[in-house]
Amino acid sequence: AGQRLNSVGPILDLVRANSGLAVLAVNNNFLDGDQIAALVSRLIDHPAIRDLDISHNSVNVRQVGAVGEALACLATSNGSVKAIHCQGLKLPPALQRQLSEALHWNMYRGDISKEDWEEKAAWHGAITAACGGVVNLARLSAFLPIVTAQGAAELGNERVFHTKHLVLLLLRGLEREPDGVYSAVDIMAVCYPAIPVYVLHRMFRRYGLRH
Repeated sequence: AGQRLNSVGPILDLVRANSGLAVLAVNNNFLDGDQIAALVSRLIDHPAIRDLDISHNSVNVRQVGAVGEALACLATSNGSVKAIHCQGLKLPPALQRQLSEALHWNMYRGDISKEDWEEKAAWHGAITAACGGVVNLARLSAFLPIVTAQGAAELGNERVFHTKHLVLLLLRGLEREPDGVYSAVDIMAVCYPAIPVYVLHRMFRRYGLRH
């Protein structure tokens, strides 16, 4: 990084020869859009790359769109890629959003197993059924003493315990918006507070659960 490169060829050779390459920084190397596109293309099927820095290179205005599309394709096609640094490239907002969402999917999808998702979906299902399909303040408030009594009668039942805990979290959220109604995605967002909502939408599609 930080040196003028007359050709991108040596970097392409490095990528080809090093299947364990995880981090690649070619920022401030005066690479143009065609050179960056060639590099990105080489990384599409790389088995280990997770962090790419192409910030502050010599991409002109006419090349920005093509470079942005190549980066989004990389993030979408190669699940090992978790971070792409492209400061100074002035990507269009739509491409920035597409790239960010693809990278977040790569970052978070491994954090949620099918078993864990289905367990939390079961808590959601129990609450939604108890609320008659409308999860709002009044129905959650009516369900809370029922699930509390069930928990007291079934000590050690982890599903009942976690369902009650989730009801309490949902009620706390409605303190700020008492007229609100929770969707399935809203409920799962409470279960996974660190994960962006658009990643949760994709999780629903991945595991085939309705939302």
